[in-house]
Amino acid sequence: MAFVPLAPLYGYVADTDLVKARRVTDQQLEDMCQLLIEGMDVGGCGWSAQVAGEIGNVQLDHDGTPMVTDFMSEREVVAFSRALRTVGRGVIQLTGSLDIAALMARESGRPIIWNALLADGALNQHGGAAYSHGDAIKQLTFYNEMEGLRIFAQALTTNFVSEFTFEDYNLLDTLPCWKEALLGTVEEKQVKLADPDRRKAMKELDDTRGGLFGAGYVTKEIKVNWISSDAPDAQTIKERYEGFTIGEIAAREGKHPVDAMLDIACAGNLMVGFATKLIETPPASMKEIANSPVALPGVSDGGAHTKFVTTARYPTELISYWVREHEIMSLEAAHWRLSSYPAQAAGLKDRGFLREGAPADIIVYDYERLDSGPQERLWDYPGGEMRLVQKATGYERIIVNGVTTFIDGECTDASPGRLLRHGTD
Repeated sequence: MAFVPLAPLYGYVADTDLVKARRVTDQQLEDMCQLLIEGMDVGGCGWSAQVAGEIGNVQLDHDGTPMVTDFMSEREVVAFSRALRTVGRGVIQLTGSLDIAALMARESGRPIIWNALLADGALNQHGGAAYSHGDAIKQLTFYNEMEGLRIFAQALTTNFVSEFTFEDYNLLDTLPCWKEALLGTVEEKQVKLADPDRRKAMKELDDTRGGLFGAGYVTKEIKVNWISSDAPDAQTIKERYEGFTIGEIAAREGKHPVDAMLDIACAGNLMVGFATKLIETPPASMKEIANSPVALPGVSDGGAHTKFVTTARYPTELISYWVREHEIMSLEAAHWRLSSYPAQAAGLKDRGFLREGAPADIIVYDYERLDSGPQERLWDYPGGEMRLVQKATGYERIIVNGVTTFIDGECTDASPGRLLRHGTD
């Protein structure tokens, strides 16, 4: 499925920076709506956007300002929604408030997939939930049952761990002293992160927050996960720091945890990967959100943050951990929520179930052996770029269009699949 993303439309039709200051003209908005419709005509499944408000969140633009869609006015939201209504199919996916999701549903007449339903106490790279899961489910149930809107919730159904570096994505953009220090080139960041005055403010903030770092993790519990072999004197600093928590290093070296972390980052030219502690959702809370009538399991972020999270393991974890180990739902219910329900929400035809005449896309697995492997790094993206992966065990066979593509995790090199265009295939 390919959404028509709104941020590139703003960049194509209007100057993104200028639009942030004064928004689009009526003609520019009309042009963008026409491009949206053209995108749908060639196979787009709908449109997607982050609408976090002018304050934004930790997913900011390159210059530290909110993304262009964060500034979207009600006029723009309504225009894009009505454009989708004219197409008569498709879905909208939103990171934003439930009020905006409801507005989109009313104006478009289409299903909305809202990000994200998080169990109370869970954290993600966005800094946590804007709603308690009970309040979110209550509001979503009202919209669906009382107003007749179709608003599904993408639910975070994995225990969450995030990896970050100070070279790029860093969990700190909501904290002004950190945001200022982490804008610019790697060289500029290193100078600012080594500055005693800036560090003083960072340490004072860490102390004021009770040792909380960024989106709410504990600084001392963050681990030095890896140090690039390209870093200066890499082998020495690897042996000294890799695998230890910031708390352990700070105690060993008699430093404030912030100093300990930044000294390591600067020594490695910011090519140092830090990992947060795994946030484990209480089974009772996960049972409540995963079984909600509005919930679709997921929030994989598979295309957005492949250097930082491996939540695309969610189908494996739902079955092996939440169903087999904690029995939060029946195995049959898990299969339905992983296949038929999201296909229904997204408007996919003949997908999500096994029946005669339907495409034979089948996974065969060993229920007792099914599990997620350890997190690892691969450099297999174009240009040698890195991504994080968690491979799985227990999948005996994957069949696409009746042809086996994987046996016991090994690819057969068969490629029987084909690109499907939403609305025409």
